[in-house]
Amino acid sequence: MRRQLRRTGTWVTRDRRVLRIADMETDHIRNTINMLRRRGLVPKGTRGPMPSPPFGLQGEFAIDAAEDEWIREMDEWLKSPPESAALCELEAELKKRVPQ
Repeated sequence: MRRQLRRTGTWVTRDRRVLRIADMETDHIRNTINMLRRRGLVPKGTRGPMPSPPFGLQGEFAIDAAEDEWIREMDEWLKSPPESAALCELEAELKKRVPQ
């Protein structure tokens, strides 16, 4: 994705202008949030940690069973939507402006 958060508190527009999120118009923030969500992104931290592979098991059956479970967990994790730090910051700024 070309438009992304390059450093905390900024947004890079389609035409490569760097804007402070705090300086963006409220409608621009709403439109940007909607665009990120249409692209399937979720706020950072939503996805959860990547599953860890099994270690320290003994016995072929135990190792095979643990690896199979880990592969299932990894498949599910990889199918989950990608995260966006920008989405978190944009939503936080919008919440400051438009109380719920």
